[in-house]
Amino acid sequence: MTAIAVEKLISEAVARPELLEMLAKQPERVGQELGFGSAQLEALKSADRQTDRPMYPVTFTTGTTIEA
Repeated sequence: MTAIAVEKLISEAVARPELLEMLAKQPERVGQELGFGSAQLEALKSADRQTDRPMYPVTFTTGTTIEA
């Protein structure tokens, strides 16, 4: 993903904490909602497939925890 896409994703996640849960469950939908191009969407899908472990539970520095 480009630095601009990462910056946009982070700024949106800060503004909308529920986006983090949606990103963990439906990364492609988040990318489409943020207006990412096809290469950026593929990067999100690829990163999701490459994880060898489930993404849950995730605890962020804000104290928000996402459970499966």
